[in-house]
Order: sequence, then structure tokens, then C-alpha cells
Amino acid sequence: MDINKLRINYAQQTIKEHVNNHKNMYDIINCMELLKHVNQLIKLINKYVKLIKPRGKIFFSIVNYNFKSWLLLVLIAENILYFVLKDTHNFNRLIKLSELLSWINKIILYTKRIIWIKYNSLTNNFYLSKNINVNYIIYTIRQY
Repeated sequence: MDINKLRINYAQQTIKEHVNNHKNMYDIINCMELLKHVNQLIKLINKYVKLIKPRGKIFFSIVNYNFKSWLLLVLIAENILYFVLKDTHNFNRLIKLSELLSWINKIILYTKRIIWIKYNSLTNNFYLSKNINVNYIIYTIRQY
């Protein structure tokens, strides 16, 4: 696929406005590292469900709410090594996997897989991992 030939339309609008004009339109939605910044999570997830087609897929990526996440991301990455801008992660805004799964199970999404993507700096390769202690990706499918 030649990326120069892709037809990309950018829209600057609220999710509510977008849903009004694009119900059941998308095959895949990627919600990467966004949920921790949103106040009304369940409303946002429900809007995503309205945007995808039946059997469409939504991927949620989020930092897990636990001590290891706080230690590695907040304390070390932000405050010691400065890999991430300070105050990027508010520990109290992180979401427990069990909480997100509970919200997903209340709507018409089916959880297909939970994984994380790891990077090996020695081999310069990425790989899928079952270790979701710090971060996780939930792969969901709209049931109908």
C-alpha cells in the first residue's frame, strides 16, 4: 500500500458530533493511552461502540493501576530518568484492569485478548507479552 495515495480526512470536532454523522462506520478504533485523561470513561466507550460496525474491533491501551506502574512510570520515568514529561501520569487517574473489564462487560463489547507489547533493546525487536503488570492492551469486539 502506498501511503501517499491514502485518502485521509481530518475532522476537528467533539466525539458527540462525530458519532452523530458516523454511526456504524468504522472497522477498528484504537484508543491508545487516552482513557486516563477522560472524566466520563463509560460515556466515551459507549460512543466508540456507536462508531464501530457490528463485529468491529476496539483496542484500549492503558497504564495499570498498581504499585509497579507507579514505581516505573511515575517515580522513575518521570521524576528520575525524565523519559516522560513530569506529571504525565496521575496515579489516581490510572485504571485497574478489573474496572475496565467491568465497564466493557456492561456494554456490547466482547473481550477477545489482553496483552502488552514489549521492546527488546538488545535485538531491536518488539513482541507480544502476557505480562500486563504495568501496561495492557485490551482487544474487544462489538457483539452486534
